[in-house]
Amino acid sequence: MTQTKSTKLLLVLTMVVVLMTAATAPAMAASVHATADTIQEADEGELIATNADNTMTLELIEEDDESVTVGIASLAEDTAGFYANLSYDGSDVVITDNDIEFEDLDGIGNVGMPEEGHVAMTESVTGDNSLDKPKLAMVTFTVEDGLQELEFVDDSHVTGSDAERIEGEDDIDITEMSEGDDGESAGENGTDTSADNEEGSTDDGNGEENGLPGFTALAALGALVIVLIALGSITRQE
Repeated sequence: MTQTKSTKLLLVLTMVVVLMTAATAPAMAASVHATADTIQEADEGELIATNADNTMTLELIEEDDESVTVGIASLAEDTAGFYANLSYDGSDVVITDNDIEFEDLDGIGNVGMPEEGHVAMTESVTGDNSLDKPKLAMVTFTVEDGLQELEFVDDSHVTGSDAERIEGEDDIDITEMSEGDDGESAGENGTDTSADNEEGSTDDGNGEENGLPGFTALAALGALVIVLIALGSITRQE
């Protein structure tokens, strides 16, 4: 079969598309994991959500074939109360008020009647008993096929010793938050996403780094070289 200039150019462009798809696939996969709304993609001990005010977090405590337990904690100093309203995919999920355990505040707690897809709880103490960044509650869901789309409803909030709603930071990244106060994040799988890491790379705990942006740029440069060589060849043949 005789190949025309247009045919050769089409082949070159096809090769470039294939190369670029392969190069960007890892970065796309990482992005999907970072914004995943299914709790099955989180590891135990990993923060999975914050409320709208960025004053409360949801942490995956434990997960097995029959249940999922999450922890609710405050990010605010001087916490004297909270209201947490959780929404989730209610299919094949069971929760009762006995599945909620209040923790550090040790105040007066109430649980709203759980409805399919929603469960709400509240607790408060007097102002002189407020705590800094306390653990608030643990919630256990009985599941048949995992727990999906678990998140805070927008009205979830924390109150201070003055009984006023506390506003958190405007923009936080839960992947860079630690379980303590040292400003670094190291989950149980040893992944380090602290600010000390080079931008665009992560340490998997074994001393290996994965620099997705750099890899993608190198692949793009390779694709450009292929195009230039191919076009030069076509021009000479013409």
